[in-house]
Amino acid sequence: MPQTKQKVSIPRLSSNDIELKAEEVIKFYDERVLNFAQPSPVREFALETKQRFGVDFRDDLDLGQGASGRKYLGQFRIKPRGIFVDVSLKGSDRFPFVLAHEFGHLVLHRRIDPLKSGYSSSSIDDTELDFVTGKKILRTPRDWIEWQANRFAAALLMPRATFSDALVSYQKSKDIKRNIGSVYVDATTTSLRDLDRTLVRLAIVFGVNRTNVECRLRDLELLQDHRNASTHHISQLLMEK
Repeated sequence: MPQTKQKVSIPRLSSNDIELKAEEVIKFYDERVLNFAQPSPVREFALETKQRFGVDFRDDLDLGQGASGRKYLGQFRIKPRGIFVDVSLKGSDRFPFVLAHEFGHLVLHRRIDPLKSGYSSSSIDDTELDFVTGKKILRTPRDWIEWQANRFAAALLMPRATFSDALVSYQKSKDIKRNIGSVYVDATTTSLRDLDRTLVRLAIVFGVNRTNVECRLRDLELLQDHRNASTHHISQLLMEK
């Protein structure tokens, strides 16, 4: 008899559901984070979770690598529950996002079975590929799980309300009057320079890296990216054979 596929139960969460869940978590641990733009103390959240709920947390371990040879950067262990970040990331600007991502697995995915969801063990082991946001098609249960954890991490580290406020505040400080509240970028040197400066500033404000900020701008549809748009005038396009 042909084998029947096991149904995998993945939480059905929209982008807004995840944003709200991240805000709920922030309010539980330290609601002051939502008062103004600042780094989210996600490591303190993890330490408090360990103390109050017995969820193990370590950031001083070498998590090793998978069968593919890719390094494990983070891990969420379901039984007994634990969140781990590889020691190689400690002190780096990537550490907050990886930890927030694993925290997202704890909040959103603590009841799933990883072995039925495309993972090779009973824990969720994350490599570089699992932290890529918005660059792959979501087909498999694992794709959806990792997308949810990435969106949660971004919302936890850069809450949407304070993120938008920080962007507007920076633009006003630079006397920017056009496209206020969003970022326009094309292939011109000036535009690229302005984008880079914006990413650097917001990365400092939220204690993350520039890639995290750019992805967050895309998440919230605040980036008007025309870098790949044709520079030909429409009349030239119509005359092409």
